[in-house]
Amino acid sequence: MKNNVRKKFSTRLATTFVFLSIISAGILLISLYLYLSKQAEIEFKEGLRLKQDQAENLIDSRFMQIKHNIQSIVNDNIIRVTLLLNAKNKLTERIKTAYPPKNGAFYFVQKNLYSPLCPESYAGLSQGIINFALRNNPHGKSVTIGNRTKLIWWFSAPIKNGDRLMGTGGCLYDITEDKKLLKSIHKTTNGYIVALNGNSLFNLNNGKKLPADYNLPTHSNHLPSLTDKTDYILSVIPGIKNLYFLSSKKNLIQEKKKIAGLMFMFSLLVLLSATIFALFLSNLMVKPLKQITQKAITISRGNRDIFFDTETMSFAEFEQLSKTFNFMLLKLKESEEQSRYRELLENVDDAVYIFNKEGVIIEANEAASSQLGITHREFIGMNIHSIMPAQDCIQILKHNETTPKNSVRNKITMETSMLRKDGSSFPVEVISRPIIYRGEEVFLNVARDITMRIKAEKALKKSEKRYRMVVENSNDGIMLIDDNFKIQYTNKVVPRIMGYSPDELQQTDFRQYLTDKNLIPDIDHLINHDKHKISPSDEYVIVTKNGEKRQIKIRANRYKTSDGTNMTVAFLLDITEQVKMLEEKKALEEQLIHAQKMEAIGTLAGGIAHDFNNILMEIQGHISIMLLKAGKDNPLNKDIIEIQKSVKSASKFTRQLLNFARKEKSSPRPIDINEIVEKSSVIFATSKKEVTIHKDLQKDIPLINADPGHIEHALINLYVNAWQAMDGGGEIFIYASI
Repeated sequence: MKNNVRKKFSTRLATTFVFLSIISAGILLISLYLYLSKQAEIEFKEGLRLKQDQAENLIDSRFMQIKHNIQSIVNDNIIRVTLLLNAKNKLTERIKTAYPPKNGAFYFVQKNLYSPLCPESYAGLSQGIINFALRNNPHGKSVTIGNRTKLIWWFSAPIKNGDRLMGTGGCLYDITEDKKLLKSIHKTTNGYIVALNGNSLFNLNNGKKLPADYNLPTHSNHLPSLTDKTDYILSVIPGIKNLYFLSSKKNLIQEKKKIAGLMFMFSLLVLLSATIFALFLSNLMVKPLKQITQKAITISRGNRDIFFDTETMSFAEFEQLSKTFNFMLLKLKESEEQSRYRELLENVDDAVYIFNKEGVIIEANEAASSQLGITHREFIGMNIHSIMPAQDCIQILKHNETTPKNSVRNKITMETSMLRKDGSSFPVEVISRPIIYRGEEVFLNVARDITMRIKAEKALKKSEKRYRMVVENSNDGIMLIDDNFKIQYTNKVVPRIMGYSPDELQQTDFRQYLTDKNLIPDIDHLINHDKHKISPSDEYVIVTKNGEKRQIKIRANRYKTSDGTNMTVAFLLDITEQVKMLEEKKALEEQLIHAQKMEAIGTLAGGIAHDFNNILMEIQGHISIMLLKAGKDNPLNKDIIEIQKSVKSASKFTRQLLNFARKEKSSPRPIDINEIVEKSSVIFATSKKEVTIHKDLQKDIPLINADPGHIEHALINLYVNAWQAMDGGGEIFIYASI
C-alpha cells in the first residue's frame, strides 16, 4: 500500500546538512555556483524572451493598428462613394484628411491594378519607395534609397460593393520612420531593434551599422549562446521576418561576478561540508526541478495547455509548488482572456454586450451602459428584454438557435430601439451573432445609435420632396441639359409646351426642336451673364410634335454636380399667346390711328361740303332766274335743265359728305340702278372728254333698296380710279345685269 505520508523537504535538508555539511561544502559551493550561474542565465534568457515578446507585441499592435485603419478606409462610405464616382481630387483630400501619414504609415487607395495610387505621393516619401512597395508587395523587406536603408511593409485590403470589387485600400509602412514605436520598444525593453539588409545588420533606433562579429540567430526558438565575448546579444523576434532584438549582457555579467565573489567567500568557510551537501541535494532535486523548469520554459513560450504533476513529487514542498503553479496558470489564462475581451470592448464607440441563452447580460463595455444612462454595474445582470422590444429579442434568440454553426448566415442585422433609464427610447442598428465566451456559447450584440442618421435621412427626403414639388408645380418649363444639349430631365410643363412625352424628350438634343438649330452654337449662349439686362436672344421658336410653331423664352443657369459634371438648368416660358396679344394690340392701335385720321378727314370734308353746298345753292338760284327769263320755248332751256340736274346731283354729293362728316345714317329707298349709272356716267363724261364710256345695261333690272347718293358716289369713285389708271385717256366699259 502506497504511503501517503511524505517527508518534508526542509526536514531532510536539515538532517543532511547536519551530518554532511563539512564534507559537502566544497561540492555544494561548486554546484551552487554552477546552479546559480545557470539560473542567472536562465533568468536572463527568460527576461530576454520576455523582452522579445514585448517587442513583438508592440510591433504586432502597430501592425494591427495599421490593419484597423485600412479596414476603416475600406468601410469609409465617403471613400466608397468618391471611388465609385471616380472623384480623384476628393478621394485624395479625404484620405489625407481622415487618414494622414503618421509614424511611418502612408495610406493609399487604388481603383484597380493598372490605375495610379491615390494620393499619388506624400511629402517625405520618395517615389522609389512607393514603386518598390507596389512591385514587391514587401513584408519586412529592406531597400536602400540614397544613403538610407528602409524596412518596408505593404498592407492591403479589398474595397467591395457586395461581390463587386471597387478597389483596394493599402498602407506603406516604413518602420525606420516610426520613431514612436522604436522609442517605445527601447523604453519598455531597454533593447534595440536591428534589421537585416543583405549581409549587414543596422540599428533602427540610430541607423548605425553593427560590427560584423555578431552571430546571426538561425530560428526564433533558439536563443544565442551567452558565451560570446561581445557585450550584446542578438536574437530573433518571433513571427517577424528580418527583425532582430539587440540586448545588453551587462546585467548577466555583473550577476555572475557577484555570484562568484559570494561563492569565493563562502568557500573559505564551508567548502568541505558544502561539497557533500551539494552531492546529496542534487540527487534529490535535479529531477523535479528539471521537470518544473522544462514546463515553465514551455509555458513562457506561449503554451498554456499544460499542467504540473502533483502526484509523483517526492516532497510536499514540490507538490505544493506544482499546485501553486497550476493555480497561477489557470488564473493567467483567465486574466489574458478577460484582458483581451476587455481591451476589445472598451476601444469601440458602439455599445457591445454579451448575453447568455436566457438573455442575461454577462459582459459589456462602458458605451453600452452610458447609452442607457445607467452604471456598468447596473447593466451587468440585466435581461435584454428590459432594454429592447420583446419581439426583436425573440427574433435574435430564435435566429441564432436555428442557424447552423459556422454558417455565414448566423449573423443577423436589424434596426430596433433601446430603452433608457428615464423611459425614453432611441433607434439603434443591432448586429448579433453567437460566440464562445469562457467555454460557454453566448451571443454578442453590437448596437449603434442611429438617431442622427435617421434625422439626416428624413431631412434629406423632406428637402428632396420640397424641391421636387417646386419644380413639378412650376408654371414654367424646367429641364436639365448637359454640355451636349442632351435633355436629362424635364418637369411636366416642358412636354406640354413641346407636345412630346417625357420619354420621347429624354436624351435628345434640345436644338433639334428649334426652327433654326444654329441660333444656339454652344451652351454658354443660353447663359445670361448679365442678370440686369434682358437679352433679345432669349426668345426662340420651336416646332411642336404636331408641327405647330410656338415662341418661347429661355433663361438658364450653370452648376456642377457632386461628381464634377457640368449641368445646365433651363427655364422655358411659352410666350406664344403673349406675342399674339401684342400683335393684336398693335393692330388695334393702328386701327385707332386710322379712325382718328378718318375723323379728321370727315371733319375737313364736312366743312368743304358745307361751303360747296352754299355755292350750289347760289348757282341753283341763278338757274331758276334764267329759266323764268328764258321762257318755255327757249332752246337753251334743255341745257339749263341739265345744269339744274347736275346741281341737284352735286347737292346730293355734298349732303353725303355732310352725312359722313356728321356720321349721319344713310336713307335707303327703292332705286333703279340703270338710272343711277346713266346719271353718274353723264356727269363724269362731261368733265373728262378724253375718256369714252361704253354702257351695256340690262333692261328690266329689279329695283334695289339703297341710298342713291351712296351708290352714285361709289360709281364716281370707280370712274375716277379707272381714269387715273389711264395714261392720256381711254375707254371705260360699264355692264349692269343680274
